[in-house]
Amino acid sequence: MLEDRRLDRHGEFVGQRVVGRQSVVELRGELDILNTPGISDYLDVLTEGHEPYIVLDMREVSFLDASGLSMLVRARRRALEHHGHFSIVIRDPSVSRLLRLAQLTRYFTLHDTVEAAVARV
Repeated sequence: MLEDRRLDRHGEFVGQRVVGRQSVVELRGELDILNTPGISDYLDVLTEGHEPYIVLDMREVSFLDASGLSMLVRARRRALEHHGHFSIVIRDPSVSRLLRLAQLTRYFTLHDTVEAAVARV
């Protein structure tokens, strides 16, 4: 497990902690073509085991582009393929709006708080 691992890419931060059997991954800043490859690699490691339960905390994410959307879809697909669960915590209305415009809200479990996401599973 990657507990307490931190990844710094292009001024962005990814932190991960374990709450029960769930991995809460905290993302900040902009999820764009410059930093999603490193974050995607990180999520690949978390979703490769049996029954990965991932909560992606995106409350501090201020921007998301097509590569960020692709990263989210990939991580969710991998978690489900391994009989796990993948949920997202979002605060920024522009990020929520982008997910709605891309018609992805029906595929993701979205929450307003990490506590709500963790309590769901």
